[in-house]
Amino acid sequence: MGWEQYNWHSYGRTDIGHVRKTNEDAYLDHRQAGLWVVADGMGGHAAGDVASQLITDTMGELGHAQDLNQFINEVEQTLLDVNQRLLEYSATELNNETVGSTVVSLLVHENYCAILWVGDSRAYRLRNGQLDMLMQEHTQAEELVAQGLLAAEKAESHPTFNILTRAVGAQNPLYVDVDVFRVEKGDRFLLCSDGLNKAVSDAEICTTLVKNSVNNSVDILVDQALTQGSNDNVTVIVIEAE
Repeated sequence: MGWEQYNWHSYGRTDIGHVRKTNEDAYLDHRQAGLWVVADGMGGHAAGDVASQLITDTMGELGHAQDLNQFINEVEQTLLDVNQRLLEYSATELNNETVGSTVVSLLVHENYCAILWVGDSRAYRLRNGQLDMLMQEHTQAEELVAQGLLAAEKAESHPTFNILTRAVGAQNPLYVDVDVFRVEKGDRFLLCSDGLNKAVSDAEICTTLVKNSVNNSVDILVDQALTQGSNDNVTVIVIEAE
């Protein structure tokens, strides 16, 4: 057939954390369709938990697509539809106060996968012991990096690091970024809200993924974020191609 059939194993967990009064994160483990999603409602805005839950609930209605391009188009269109629904909800119920969420999703078909994202929730891949981030965050700091105005290593300490330039429910039109990758046996993918990566370094994430099972990796990373001072909700999904 020209492609290898993978068995996909995944596990996810979300935690309200020690500071927030509500959990504005939501995640979807829709393994039978080959779709995983993390959404992080925008803290400080009205009904961030409504936005993130609407994303995961709506994405959960998708079935397994016939080909990768169709799958990508369906996921993207779903996000555009949710964006419109949130804008209408904001206008009619919240006096135009923003109700938004980041989103990062992994979808798989045969031996390819795609990452679709809006905002700063992250996607990583562990392959042969090396951890790579698979997307570029939609923040003001990252835009400065892209323009050559800020060194990449200084982005995380820059005052605009937390300021999103894109979110579902925050603007119209909405632009969803997409990247496609070939899958190799043994690849592990990690999706997370920023409650993880702002408390746990990439090196620590890599070590945990290398040394532990899928399920244990998730639990260790969430617990590590909470013990290392994360002041946000923490959500992690790990997906492995077996």
